[in-house]
Amino acid sequence: MTNKNKILCTGGSGFIGSHLVKELNEHDIAPTVIDDLSTGSLDNLKGLEYDLIKMDLSLGFNKFNNIEKFLNQYDVVYHLAAKIDARNDDVDDFLNNIEMLKNAVLMLKDGGTIVFASSCAVYGNTTDAKETDKLNPFGDYGFYKYIAEKYIKKHCLNYKIFRFGNVFGERQKDGLIAKIKYAKENNETIKLFNQGKSMRDYVYVKDIVRALVDYTYAVNDTYNLGTGYGYFTRTLVNKVDVKNEIGKNVNEITSSRLNIDKINGLGWKPTLDPITYLTKKQ
Repeated sequence: MTNKNKILCTGGSGFIGSHLVKELNEHDIAPTVIDDLSTGSLDNLKGLEYDLIKMDLSLGFNKFNNIEKFLNQYDVVYHLAAKIDARNDDVDDFLNNIEMLKNAVLMLKDGGTIVFASSCAVYGNTTDAKETDKLNPFGDYGFYKYIAEKYIKKHCLNYKIFRFGNVFGERQKDGLIAKIKYAKENNETIKLFNQGKSMRDYVYVKDIVRALVDYTYAVNDTYNLGTGYGYFTRTLVNKVDVKNEIGKNVNEITSSRLNIDKINGLGWKPTLDPITYLTKKQ
């Protein structure tokens, strides 16, 4: 296994990042992972091949020796690292994310490609978001993704931007699907925010990383990654037969569904929906 074309994954020990490392291994690539391990875990990478740089990318490189080892070194940078929650507005997290992005770009070789994990949050509330739609970012999280997309287009010769729906899958700790799965397996009651009326486009993590790796060649473009279907929270818990009760109202997007015709045109299609994932035998 090689890293002949040097590949970097920021946030590579996290939920999505660790699945990406596995997908790259399956393509005979052992990437470099940069992570401060504050939210991710090396347990997620158990049995995989990779090199680790343990550092907080938001701090920059001035605290590290041999800066040349990091800067202008990678043919492809997958930038997944982030420190912000979609429901929280935190200026410090927002600024840290901007610094991480800038430093990730510095690690890219001249002429290299950055693959950026953006979000459906750049659209705000929508029921059929197309890549050409006017953006209306929701909260600091959506605004960061919006600014990051602009920065990448301005400063990177080659880029690929993927706007994720709500990602679910194995090893996920947070998020509605993970909470429903836990409640189902442990016979617990789940609380439904906003009376369970929120609608989301949920997409399987292995489908996400397959797109990140297989379609890196189609540079300088933006693609939605979802299923094209919207699932209401209450519908999900009822389909899975999980005990639930009404929780608090929170400030969040009420409806989000992505149009995926563009990525479908390249041959990518989702393989697993959240209801099948939650009801299949483990």
